[in-house]
Amino acid sequence: MLFSYLPAQTANGIPAINKTVVVFFENTDYSSIVGNSSAPYFNSLASSGALFTNSHGIGHPSEPNYLEFYSGSNQGVTDDSCPHTFSTANLGQELISAGFTYGLYAEDLPSIGSTVCSSNGYARKHNPSINFSNISSNTSIPYTLFPTNFTQLPSVTFVVPTQCNSIHDCSIATGDTWLKNNLEAYRVWAMTHNSLLIVTFDENSGTSGNQIYTTFNGQSVKKGSYSENINHYNILRTIEDAYGLTHAGAASTALPITDAWTTSITSTAVTNSPTAAKTNTVAPTNTRTATATTTKTLTPTVTRTLVPSTNTSTGTLQPSNTPTKTLTPSTTVIPTGTASGSLTFPMRLAFVYNWFPESWTQGGVFPYTNYHPVDGYYSSSDTTETTKQISEMQYANIQGGISSWWGQGSPTDSRFQSLLNTAQGTGFKWTIYYEPEGTGNPTSATISNDLTYINTMYAGNSNYLHINGKPVVFVYADSTDGCTMLDRWNTANSGRFYTVLKVFSGYTACANQPSNFHQYSPAVPTDSQGTHSYSISAGFWKVGESPRLVRDLTRFNQNIQSMIASNANFQLISTFNEWGEGTNIEPATEFGTDYLDALHNNGLAVATPTTTIIPQTPSSTAISFTSTPSETATAVPSVTMTPSITFTVTPNITNTIVPTTSVPNTPTITSTPDPFVGWTCSEDSVLRFCYQLK
Repeated sequence: MLFSYLPAQTANGIPAINKTVVVFFENTDYSSIVGNSSAPYFNSLASSGALFTNSHGIGHPSEPNYLEFYSGSNQGVTDDSCPHTFSTANLGQELISAGFTYGLYAEDLPSIGSTVCSSNGYARKHNPSINFSNISSNTSIPYTLFPTNFTQLPSVTFVVPTQCNSIHDCSIATGDTWLKNNLEAYRVWAMTHNSLLIVTFDENSGTSGNQIYTTFNGQSVKKGSYSENINHYNILRTIEDAYGLTHAGAASTALPITDAWTTSITSTAVTNSPTAAKTNTVAPTNTRTATATTTKTLTPTVTRTLVPSTNTSTGTLQPSNTPTKTLTPSTTVIPTGTASGSLTFPMRLAFVYNWFPESWTQGGVFPYTNYHPVDGYYSSSDTTETTKQISEMQYANIQGGISSWWGQGSPTDSRFQSLLNTAQGTGFKWTIYYEPEGTGNPTSATISNDLTYINTMYAGNSNYLHINGKPVVFVYADSTDGCTMLDRWNTANSGRFYTVLKVFSGYTACANQPSNFHQYSPAVPTDSQGTHSYSISAGFWKVGESPRLVRDLTRFNQNIQSMIASNANFQLISTFNEWGEGTNIEPATEFGTDYLDALHNNGLAVATPTTTIIPQTPSSTAISFTSTPSETATAVPSVTMTPSITFTVTPNITNTIVPTTSVPNTPTITSTPDPFVGWTCSEDSVLRFCYQLK
């Protein structure tokens, strides 16, 4: 549905921004940019957004200005010297501490987290965050990794061009062309995604006043020229306020920019309620004139329970209700994790993706899924949601989650601690799926640094998965990886972690073997890697494609049984919630909890009653029914059914309201005539209640 979107407002009226990208240029006067025909794109940004006509650098030379913009202080630096190390408050540290993310993308930076002072066109003096020890150096990222899917950007991103492209060493026209070619796509996206593009300079050429070009462009920016006197501290303060942060250095006393924002914006974003309501209105065809209206709210998995005894029993069903279901983990299947986070083989794990809400939009497509999540387009930062997800996985006999992890400082990293905290007391375990190996070949030094970080930050938590006393890390791989990948990981690990690497052709012949192997192949129903792993998939239907693997619940039940029979170490579900590829078993309105139920029952299909409600007195406000036990169901061997009969109403339930002219005087359980031959029914003076096992 379409909705009018009002961004959350801070106390001083600055809107809460989704993504902010700040691009820095070098050493150019305001008058050399504004009105200059060699800078058409700079001037188009001034026309389409907010141009600040009285914006200034704080001093000279470059490095102090970058530090002042980032931390509210030059940290005592008055030249362009390198290296430095500081531990004071700064924007990146504030964002990460508040649960947001930060990254700096620099052209010609040799590698993620590199601390070199210069490399080709890169100069560390233009990278303020690398100097601070209280955030990871891995927040400094080569610009070649700048995402084209802008939902994957950090909350706040700094962009640092080369010395040439920043106009430090080359012409204004060079910088203008670079800016258009590299940031125009983001600017367009920002206009419909409550995001912000800031383009500014560190300082002018050294002329009096230090006046520089600064523009804001974004969905919540009010076009115009603004003449208030601002500098780097004012912009830092504005960003901090937009994200509700504390204030670093001189930003604490600087005034935020409050007049350059619209009061409301309209978005064509799509929202989905956690529940889908259906209303059926039926006019009886007999002589009565009343119209019976029933409303049903469908939740992801819902139950009605008949509680029979050896005699008849009576319950009450309201014409309008919201049934609920409690997913209870199987105590006979799921082992309880120890305090050290250990589980024993075989163990059932699921691949989990904590990259929402940013991944609900990909390539300009929203929602990026062919299915509709019952919980709506949720945020992985919502602990209520992750608590529910853990409960759903445990109901499906899944003992742990393999959480997609894209590196230090990434959104998936900033959310991982919350996953561990949410699992406290549940017995559920988490481990990391190391994704950077699938997008390149990180060096042993980079891998070692990441493992040290994971070990320091997470592995000591009792909810982090351990095997044989070691923390576990699963590692993705690309199609070109081979034995050299195992060599790099063997060198980096030095025996610290229990490593589970993705298989490739010929992996068993490599000299250096990891602790174990697995396969990730959700486009096929099953994959067996001997004693290492056995993987199953419910289906694969990626946005924009035809299904590669069609969903078939009968087939999936058979796959579950084969997985269990394999007795493989890792019995893997691909996936719990990869919605974009359509491999999720997380409840969708299209199939409810079918796949969770199948895993709960270990692939042994259990008949599910289908209900038809037949009111005989349309004006009744409460409907009574009677039932006696007539079926016995077994969910899983070793599970004893309770004296109640419970069945699930999934979103494909049909409610039929059919008037009848005969009303028996005594509630009984009968077999009804057509159209309900073969159904089991009970009725009294108010209701005939029928159901059928399928």
